[in-house]
Amino acid sequence: MSDKTRIIELQRQIKICREALTKISCGAYSPEAVAADALYRLFPLDPKNDLAGICGHANREGDRR
Repeated sequence: MSDKTRIIELQRQIKICREALTKISCGAYSPEAVAADALYRLFPLDPKNDLAGICGHANREGDRR
């Protein structure tokens, strides 16, 4: 991922967080729902991490799966 692409993604994340915080500070009916929605919108913008090796599902050297 290029630096420019990552900067754009971070700017989107900041915008989502700012909108959520503004709604909460203005007395949103359900701050928990606002926060949950913001987290849901942030999730796809996070860089993808390969957890296969951590969880033990990675192919072993010489394994033909």
